[in-house]
Amino acid sequence: MGKSGKSRHKRRNSGTKQLLILLFVLCVLGGGYYYIKIYSHEEIAPNPTLDNTAQYSILENNDSINYLAVIIYKNNVSINNISATFYKDEMFWPYIYIENKAVIVNPLNIAKDVVLKIPRLSDRILNINDTASVRITKELADSILNNVTDPI
Repeated sequence: MGKSGKSRHKRRNSGTKQLLILLFVLCVLGGGYYYIKIYSHEEIAPNPTLDNTAQYSILENNDSINYLAVIIYKNNVSINNISATFYKDEMFWPYIYIENKAVIVNPLNIAKDVVLKIPRLSDRILNINDTASVRITKELADSILNNVTDPI
């Protein structure tokens, strides 16, 4: 083997090393992308901040995957207000009612000192621009209000 054979062998080894490094970098980048895609879930909305005039107390939430908060209201309150506080819109109150049906007698007037679990809803449900989501939410509200027997 002459000089050209050795230099060809070195070039092949150099090319193989570069190829292996490139494959390693691609694997690391692909793994990072996969990790971010799998483990980045919906953005978790922080609980509304409390001040001295807060209408409710936040209790320990042992199930933060399913619930935004567990709260006790200090005064009688409308479920619409609760929905507006936690979901930024009053129309999503049926989901709070359904989750707390056992403790809510009348969704239009919730008594003070009732423990309420505020369910975590997907962005798809909370999208007020999605006509299907809005329609379903309004149908839920209508069916709940039609079944309420206790007047305000």
